[in-house]
Amino acid sequence: MIKVIMFDIGGVLFDENLSVQYENFAKKINVDPELFTKTKNKYSGIFKTGHISVDKLMKKLSKELNVNKDELFSKHIEMYRRKTLHKDMFSLVIKLKQNYKLAILSNTNKLHTKINNEYQDLFDHFDRIFLSWEMKVAKPDVRAYRYVLKKLKIKPNECVFIDDKEENITSANSIGINGIVFKDYNLLVKELEKLNVKF
Repeated sequence: MIKVIMFDIGGVLFDENLSVQYENFAKKINVDPELFTKTKNKYSGIFKTGHISVDKLMKKLSKELNVNKDELFSKHIEMYRRKTLHKDMFSLVIKLKQNYKLAILSNTNKLHTKINNEYQDLFDHFDRIFLSWEMKVAKPDVRAYRYVLKKLKIKPNECVFIDDKEENITSANSIGINGIVFKDYNLLVKELEKLNVKF
C-alpha cells in the first residue's frame, strides 16, 4: 500500500531547463559556455552535498573564470529565479495531500533553497523536505533513498518517487521504490493510476 508520494523539485514541480539556463548565464557574464560548465561541474558534487559554502564556491568560480564575484552571485540568482511553477503539478499536489503523506527529495544547494523558499504556498503542502546539501548525500546514490525511507519510517514499496532524471529513478527502483520518470503531467497521471494511487 502506498503511504508516501515523493517529488523532485526542478523539472517536476517547476518547469526549468538548467543546462539551457546555465548556457545563457555564461554568455551574460562573457564566459565561454563550455568552459563555464566544465568549471562549475568541478564543484557541483561538493556544492549540492553541502561540503562547500556559497561564498567559497563563488570565490573559486570568480577566480577561475576571471569574473567579479558579486556579479557572478547576482546574475546566478537572477538566472535561477527564471523558472515557473508547474500549475498542473501544484493542483496534483493538493489532491494527493488528501490521501497521502507528501515529501520532496531534491539535489540542490543552500543558495537555490533560499530562492525555492519563496514558493512557500507550494512547500507548505509537504510533510517532509529532504535536500541533498543538508543530507550530505545526493541522488542517484542509494544512500539518499535509504536515508529518506528511514526518516519516513516506511518500506520501499510504500513510496512513489517522481523525478525527471532516469538515472535517479533507476537507482530508486533498485531498492524497491516505485519510481516514475517524469515526462509530462498527463503521462504521470497514467503512471500513478497504474499504481492505484487515489486522487
